[in-house]
This record gives sequence, structure tokens and C-alpha cells, in this order.
Amino acid sequence: MEGVPFHCGTMISTSAAFGALFLIVGLNAIKLTVEENERLQKTCGVNMKEVYRYSRKVLNGTAAHAGESPWSVAVYLTDAHAKTVYTTGTLISDLHILTYDSIFLTNSTDGIRFRDNMDPIGTGGLNCEGHNLVLPKHVVRKTSVFLDMLRADRFSGKDRLSLRKVTVVGGCKRPFRLNRLAVVELTKAVTAKQKARPICIAASVPTPSYTFYGYGDNRGDVMDATLRHTKLSLTPCPVPSKDIFCVTAQNPLCNGDFGGAAARRIADTVQAFGVYIDGPFECAQLDENAVFTFANLTAIARSVCSLTGVCGESTLVTTTTTTAPTSGTTTSDVEREEEEWPDVEIGTKRVTNSDVIENDSESGSVTKTGSAHPESSEADNKTTAYSIGTGVGVEETRGTSSKPSGETGSQQDGFTGTGSPVACPVKSEDETDNDIHITIKLAKYRKTGDPKDIVHIFRGPKSYA
Repeated sequence: MEGVPFHCGTMISTSAAFGALFLIVGLNAIKLTVEENERLQKTCGVNMKEVYRYSRKVLNGTAAHAGESPWSVAVYLTDAHAKTVYTTGTLISDLHILTYDSIFLTNSTDGIRFRDNMDPIGTGGLNCEGHNLVLPKHVVRKTSVFLDMLRADRFSGKDRLSLRKVTVVGGCKRPFRLNRLAVVELTKAVTAKQKARPICIAASVPTPSYTFYGYGDNRGDVMDATLRHTKLSLTPCPVPSKDIFCVTAQNPLCNGDFGGAAARRIADTVQAFGVYIDGPFECAQLDENAVFTFANLTAIARSVCSLTGVCGESTLVTTTTTTAPTSGTTTSDVEREEEEWPDVEIGTKRVTNSDVIENDSESGSVTKTGSAHPESSEADNKTTAYSIGTGVGVEETRGTSSKPSGETGSQQDGFTGTGSPVACPVKSEDETDNDIHITIKLAKYRKTGDPKDIVHIFRGPKSYA
């Protein structure tokens, strides 16, 4: 085996198995519909083998058994040196895989380049969808996915899946940097006979420990590309951020492990809390104190939901719509509470994304205020507040691309970070006389299950404040 080692994964020789790949037709994302997502949430992560088994200890982790980690897939790319690099991916639906960006991109002395041809990333312009970077067709054509792999270098007889689209979450945010989450969209859905099953995206904040599956690094004399698992323990990050969490590992994570999930069984389901995106390069020299960085899936669940339609419990939001009481009515007469999907497009269902979003950092909730249906004739008399529990937010500082004209200041920034409970769009006193805004905070309730921990915050006319 020869070739220059890359940060993203292990080199293996190019094989005839990587023949002509399917061409991509169009780049509009294929998302799960609401109905498909509901079915997924009932079946993801269930009936899987116990993931907490630590038996024979070997170099770089314990070898996995067939069917033990059906969400772990192998992602391959043919690079500019005609070598094939691979890394781990995490299946979250029959069409979508999470991995990390550096399987597709690489750092050089003069900036970030595409790994498949070493062209600068800005060649031909960047294809940005909001803050997300859509990778060009030449990258997608040279990438493929294999399922049900216990060894990443033995894909003979395995089904090769081609890609339709690859999106780097937050990849268009400046300054440009690597080590971000990437979402892979397949051209064809995974079938039951292919022995792959999606894992659930966790709905709660990171836990103290996890199990991790990945294809390792094992370069040089010890290279064997075996799918292995090891135990992870939560540890403080050198540079804390809500979008990441850090761990130490019982056995060091290596280059081919990037894109693998930090998983844990919660009740009857196996859930992914994070995806490995950054860590030391020379894993063979690491000890148990080495720190590895994971994208916090709970924190960026809305972005994943928006891109894929895979929307777990953490992206469900509580919606309360109300109008001010009039003669002969009470608040209870006009209040209506229900569970809805967040402010994203899911399949064919679309909710507008032109309202103010503000972050309540103290309580761990995100509140969205404004009319969700501006085309409605009742929009002027109703206000819908979306409240999302602890751990759900946006990555870094988010601006918006579809603000109504006339919004300035903190409204354009998307998140104020001031910690104020609810900030409704600024209106004149006359405009607010007939509006009452109710935000229901569920952060503490989700931890305790005690209805007494549900917090209601009222904002509106002076007579009801």
C-alpha cells in the first residue's frame, strides 16, 4: 500500500470496483416527508444489538460483529493521486448519511482545496444554500458509500451506493475552516436487504459516556481497516461551544474514524449524540488523555432537520396561538396548543422562515416569534411562538437570508444572546393592544417529567402583563 497519508482517513489502492459513478441530475435536496419522518422516528435505533460490550481488547478498539452497528457505513473518495481514501459515516435515514467535511476537502499551504482534484475550494464560485456549502458535482461523482462493512478495505461483493448531493453544514460561514459536519444524500434509498439501519438523532444533551464505532486508521504496519468500537467519556473542550462536545477514548480514535457517531442506548433505542469531526492526527502516539471533538447533534438538530427532513424529538416545538380576549371570551377560549415541526421545509411541507429568532441562553430555549403564516388574513391578529428545549439552537452566529424589509439591528443577527426570555417583533402600542404572546418553556420538564416544571411566560397588553 502506498500513497501520501491524509488527515481524513486511511489510504487503500484504487480498485476496479470504483467504476463509472452515476451522474447527478439536479441539486434540490430530497427530504423525508412528514409522514416518512414519523415512520422513521418509530423505527430508528430499535431492535439493535446491545452496544455496550467490551470483550477482547485489541489495538485501536474492539472488533465489531456483523449487525452490531448497522448505522455505521464506509464513505470512499478517489483523490487527486488516484488513491482511495475512506472514513466512517452515520446512517440517519434510508437516504441520508452524516460524515465530516475533510473526506472531501483538505488543507494546503495556500488554503482549502477539493481533495479529488486539488483545485482551490473557490474555483468556479461557491454554491451556498444559506450558510451551507453544496459541494460540486466532480466531488460527488468520485464519492461512494458501502454498507454492512466489517472491513473498509474489503468491499468486493458489497453494494456500492452512489451520491446525489453533499452539503457541508455551515460551510459558507466566514472564516472558512474545516472540521464541520457534512450531510450526504444518496441517489437511491437503502433497502432492508442491505442490512443497514438508521440510528436515531438524540433529543437530549450529551451524556457522560458513549460507545463509538469507526473504521480506525491503522496505517503502515498495523493497517487492517476493521470496524471497531471503543468507550468514550465526556470531558471539557479546550474551546467550549454549544455546537460541539469533547471526549476522551478508552482506545484512541484515528483518521478513518471521522464521521462516526457517539452512540448510547436510551430506553429502547440507540441514539447518536455526536459525530466525530476533529482530533489529533497521529493516533498511534496518543494516550487516554487525548481529547476528541464531536459535532453536538442535539444543538444542530434543526440544521439537520432542514437539510434532510430527519426531525427527531428535539426539533419538535410547542406552538401556542392566541388572540386577546374580547367581551364574553376568556384566554382559555382562544388558546390552542399543539406539537408542530420547526421553521424549516420538510418534504413538501413549508413554513416561512422570515420571522425573528432570539436565543434565551439562560434557560436553554430558543423562541421564535412572529406570524408563521403571513399570507393568512388572521395573521395581524395572531402571533405564533416557537419554543425549543435545551440543546437546540443554531451553529455559531446565524444571520438570515429572508428577512422582511425594514428589519435592522438584532433582528438581522438572528440571535441576540442577551438571555431575555422572549422578544417579540417591535410594534407600536396600538398594534400590540390586541396581542398576547405565550411562550412555554420545556427545558426543565424534559429532564424531570414533572408538569410543575413547565414554565409559561406571558407577553402582551399592559392589562395582561
